[in-house]
Amino acid sequence: MSMPAVQISGVHNAQLIALVAHELRHPLLPIRHAAELLRDAVSDAGTVRRAVEIIDREAENMNRLIGDLVDVSRMQSGALELLCKRAPLFELMERAIESVGLFAREHGHPLSVSVSPEPIYLKVDVLRLCQALHNIIANVCQYTDKHGDIHVRAQRHGERVSIVVGNAANVFAQAGQGGRTQAGLGLGVYLARCIVDAHGGTMTAASAGANRGSEFTIELPCELSTAMIPEPAGGEPAVDRSPA
Repeated sequence: MSMPAVQISGVHNAQLIALVAHELRHPLLPIRHAAELLRDAVSDAGTVRRAVEIIDREAENMNRLIGDLVDVSRMQSGALELLCKRAPLFELMERAIESVGLFAREHGHPLSVSVSPEPIYLKVDVLRLCQALHNIIANVCQYTDKHGDIHVRAQRHGERVSIVVGNAANVFAQAGQGGRTQAGLGLGVYLARCIVDAHGGTMTAASAGANRGSEFTIELPCELSTAMIPEPAGGEPAVDRSPA
């Protein structure tokens, strides 16, 4: 199905443009630094290799930002298609954590994950929702001090599933340091909100104050109970074979 046009309250086109411009500037500084290294040390193989690695990494970051921007544009116009299917929460979380685990390890963050053991099912576009979770977890990693713990919790509350991503520091306060006012709530987080909204969910962000932790909370509709396999012929009782 096509995704309905999504309007995020409190974010206007001018703010979005400023946000994108701010984020696209981030990779430019290390790229310019790498260019200076290449210009000044063309005969130093080690320096050249480091400069090439910087350029390659930041080019990938820019490619990701541009991809996020294209997705936001398509969502805002209702042109992005959602391919929803019935999926277990555990599988969704496993895929999301797998994709962001390397990022967390590279940034030196222990990542603890807690998912309710009961069979919980959602009707979602798994790829897009994993993208949203990846963006949120990566954002928290980026603004958590090295070796700082990050937690991810998922459980059901009646007809909704809540997924909480947080740390022990104030992401939003840190985002305002060093001239990075907008980065803590950047394009990746904005895209995640678009994806969650399009699934009929909500996403909120809260902080308990300086150095007291920040959390993003995603809430999504889910099935009230596990689907049962129809009773087989012969009157034998049905068996729940749904994966945990």
